[in-house]
Amino acid sequence: MSEELKEKSWEVGESVGETGRVVVGPEGRFGVYEVVCGGGGGRRREAMRVTSVAAEPRRLRQQLREAHIMLALKSHPNLVGVRAAFKVGSDFCVFEDFVSEQTLGDVGLLGRVSAAAVGLKIARGLEHMERCGFTHWDIKPENVLVVLEEQDAKNCLVCRAIMPDSIVKIAGFWATTLRASGIFKGFTPEYGSPETSKLYEAATRGEYSSDQFHLAATTQDGWGWACCVAAMTSSTSDRDDRQSARAMVLGLKGGGRLAKLAAQCTLPNPGKRPTMRAVSEQLSRLFDRKKLTRDEAKRRAFSLSAASTEEEEVASLHWNLGNAFAEDLDDDFEENLVIAEQHFREVARICAASSKKKKKKSQALTKVAFLLRAQGNFEEAQRIFEETVEVMERPEDVATALQNLTDLLRVQGKFHEAEVACKRALKLVSTTTTDDDSTTTTTADSLLRTLAALLKEQRKYEEAEPYLRRILEIAEATDTNVASELVSLAAVLSARGKYDEADPLFRRSLKMREGLPDAITSQAWIADNLRKKGDLEAALPLMREVLASREERRGADHPDVANALNNLAGLLKSQGKYEEARGLYDRSLEIREAAMGPSHPEVAQSLNNLAGLLVIQGKYELAEPLYRRALQIGELALGPEHPTVATRLNNLAELLSARGKHSEAEPLYRASLRIREDALGPAHPAVAESLNNLAALLYEKGRYSEAMPYYEKALAISEAALGEGHPDVAIRLNNLGELLRAQGRYDEGEPLHRRSLDIFENVYGEDHPNLACLLNNLAELLRARGKFEDAEPLYRRALEIDESALGPHHPGVASDLNNLAVLLHDQQKYDEAVPLMRRAADIRRATLGPDHPHSRESVAGLQELLHHARYQHQPPPLAQVYYFEDDHHDENENENEIENENENPPVFAEAACGCFLLD
Repeated sequence: MSEELKEKSWEVGESVGETGRVVVGPEGRFGVYEVVCGGGGGRRREAMRVTSVAAEPRRLRQQLREAHIMLALKSHPNLVGVRAAFKVGSDFCVFEDFVSEQTLGDVGLLGRVSAAAVGLKIARGLEHMERCGFTHWDIKPENVLVVLEEQDAKNCLVCRAIMPDSIVKIAGFWATTLRASGIFKGFTPEYGSPETSKLYEAATRGEYSSDQFHLAATTQDGWGWACCVAAMTSSTSDRDDRQSARAMVLGLKGGGRLAKLAAQCTLPNPGKRPTMRAVSEQLSRLFDRKKLTRDEAKRRAFSLSAASTEEEEVASLHWNLGNAFAEDLDDDFEENLVIAEQHFREVARICAASSKKKKKKSQALTKVAFLLRAQGNFEEAQRIFEETVEVMERPEDVATALQNLTDLLRVQGKFHEAEVACKRALKLVSTTTTDDDSTTTTTADSLLRTLAALLKEQRKYEEAEPYLRRILEIAEATDTNVASELVSLAAVLSARGKYDEADPLFRRSLKMREGLPDAITSQAWIADNLRKKGDLEAALPLMREVLASREERRGADHPDVANALNNLAGLLKSQGKYEEARGLYDRSLEIREAAMGPSHPEVAQSLNNLAGLLVIQGKYELAEPLYRRALQIGELALGPEHPTVATRLNNLAELLSARGKHSEAEPLYRASLRIREDALGPAHPAVAESLNNLAALLYEKGRYSEAMPYYEKALAISEAALGEGHPDVAIRLNNLGELLRAQGRYDEGEPLHRRSLDIFENVYGEDHPNLACLLNNLAELLRARGKFEDAEPLYRRALEIDESALGPHHPGVASDLNNLAVLLHDQQKYDEAVPLMRRAADIRRATLGPDHPHSRESVAGLQELLHHARYQHQPPPLAQVYYFEDDHHDENENENEIENENENPPVFAEAACGCFLLD
C-alpha cells in the first residue's frame, strides 16, 4: 500500500479534527486508539478506529456497517456503542465506547458465580438485540470485551460482574442483520448452530429460503451464548477442538443452573431452546435481588442519560453515516441506499422537535428524497420534495427545493407539472437576485436551461425559443459554452421548421469546435437538419462521416457508435434503402445490449426503431415481439404511466391495426391517450396525436360518427397549442378532410385539404417529400369528385417530388405511380396507365418483397389494367394512399448537448383506401 493511501498514524496528544477529541493512547491490539472527548467532569474515553477511504474499501464498508448497527441498537451497557463518525482528511474515523483490549477468550477459567454474572450480562445484551429485532450471528468469546478486577484463591479470574464499575460488552457486529429479514453475511463455523451451518451451505449455493433464514436467526445467538459459557467454565485441558459446541456444553463440570441453561440452548430441537429473555430471567434468580435492582436502575440511567445528553451528537452521527453509505454504492447498492435513507430520516425526526433546526430537517428530507429517487420510489420522493418546499423559509431555498422537484417530475415524464414548478422557482430566483449574488445567478441560469428543455420536450418550441436566445446571450457575455447553446437554439429552430435559420447556427458551432471531439456532434446536427429539410442526398455523406468518426474515436462497440448507427439507419430508411438500414439497426441493437444490458431504455429504443422498419417492409410477425419487448422495458425502467410508454403502446396498437386486429389495438390506443392526458395535460399536442390515431382506428372500423369528434378535438388542441400554421395542424386538417371525403362530403373536405397543403408548403417549401403526401391526398379527393383534369397535375407533381428527394426506386415513388395509373385508368388512358402500374409493381417487389401486401396489390392492379385494356370495362384498381405515423418516428440520437432530438419526417404506410396521416 502506498504511503499516500495508508491511513494516518496518530500521535498521543494529537487533536482529532475540531471535535474536542484528543488521542491519549497509542494504536493498540485491535488497531484502535484511545481518545478522550469533552472537558472537566464531562470527559469520556472512546476507542477510535481509523480506515483509509481510498485504500481499504472493504474494511471501510465493514466499519460503516458495524457503526450503522450499533447506532440502530442505541445505548446499552452490555453492547459496544458508537459515539461519532466522520472523515478526517482521507481517513474515516469511527468512535466507540472504550473497553480494555481483553476479551472473554483471554481470561480463561472463571468461578461459577463470576461466570454466571458474566453470562447474565451477555444475555442482557443479546436480549436487547432480540427486542430491537437483530441477530448478532457471531457471538463468541473473542467478541465479548470484559474488564476483570482481581483473582480468587483458586487462581481463577474474578469479575465483579454485578458491580456498577464492571464492564461486559458485546462487540463485532460485522455480520449482524435484522432477525425478520436480511441478507446472510456469515458467521464463525466453530460457534455455529446446526441451523446456521445448513443456512451457510445453502447460501453458498445461492438458494436459501426466508424460513431457513428466520429459523437460523432465532437460534444462533443462543447457541453462541452457550459456547461462551463453555469457554468460561471448561479448562483448556477439558476442551477438544474437534468437539461440537453441544458436546462441550454437555461436558461442563460442576453442573448448576448455568450449565443447564447452556445445555438447553443447544438442544437438538430448536423449538425447545430458550430465548435470551428467558435466560436472563433465570440467571437473575441466582443473585441478590437488591443488588440486581440497583444494577438495573443504573443501566436505565445510563440509557436515559445517553438519550438526553447526546441528541445533537446522535443527529450528527446519523448525518455522517448517511453520507458515507450514500457515497459507498459500489457493492450492495440497493442495501446501502436503504441504510442511508434510514439515517437521514432519523436526522429529520430528531430535528423536527426543534423549531431552530428547520433548515437541517429540510436538508435531511432532501437527502431522503434523492435516495428514494435512486431506488425508483418516485411517488414517495415526490411527496417529500413537496414537503421540503413547504418547510423552506428563504426564497432561494424554496427555489432550490422546487428545482429538485422539477427534476424528479421531469424524470417521471410529468412535464406539465415540472414546467409549473420550474417557472415558480425561476420567479423566486429572479426576485431575489442581486448583482453580486453569483450563486443565485448560477441557479437562475440552470433553471432557464431546465425550463427550455421542458418546453422542448412538450414540443412548445415557440415558447422555448426566447428562453434559449436568452441563455445564448448569457453564454456569449461570459464566453462559456457558446457552441453548446448555439446547438440548443438551432435544434429548436429546426424543430419549428426554420431550417435555413438553424443551419448557420449549427455551422457556427462546428467552426468553434474545429479540432475538438465535440465537432462531430455539430456535424451530426447539420446532417439532421438537412434530413428534416428534405435534402437527403446532402445529409447522407455527413451522417456516414459521423459514424466513421465515432468508430475511430470510441471503438466499434461503443454506445456512441450505436447512436450514430441508429441515425444513419433512419436516414437510409427514409430513402427506401431498407436492407442497409436494417443491418445498421441490428448492429446498433447488438452494441447497446452488450454495453448496457438487455433491459436498458436505449435497448428499447433500438427495438422500437427496428420494429418500425419491419412494419414498413410488411414483416409484421417479426415486428410484433420487438414492439412488445420495447414496451415491457419501458414499463419497468420508466414506470407504466410514463409518456414514452404511451408512445410504445401507440406503436404496438398501430401494428395490430395493420394486421387487422382492431379489437386488440383499440384498448392500447385508449391507454396511450389516458397516460398522455394524465402526464401531460388534456391540451398537450401529444394528446392530439393520440386522439388522431384513435379516430383513424375508428374510421378503419367504419365507425365514422365516433371518429369525427376525436378528429375535431385533435384539431382544436393542435391549433391552440401550436398555432394555425404548424405542420401538425396540417395533419389534423388532412385527416378531418379525409373523413369527410369518406362520408361523401366533398365540398366540406376539399377546403381542409387545400389549407393543409398551404401550411406544408409554407413550412417545408414546394419540394419537400412530406408535401408529396398531401398532394396525393388532395388529388385523390378531386378524383373521387370526377375532377380528373384538376387531379392529374397534383399526382404528377407528387411523383416528381418523390423521385427527386427519394430516388426512382423508393416505395413512396411506387405509391405515386400507382395513384397516377388509377387516375389514367379512370380517364381511359390505358396505354399510359399500364407502364406506370408495371413500374410500381417492380419497385415494390424489389424493395418490399413479392409477398408484401402492397406488392400483391400492385400486381393485382396491373392484371386488372391489362384485362381492362383488352376486354370490357372492369372496376378500377384501388389508389394507394399514405399514413403518417408521428409516434412511429425513429427514436434518434443526435448526440447533442440538449435533450436528444427525435423530430423525424413522418413514416409512410399505405392502406387500400382512405388517406390518413397518423401521429
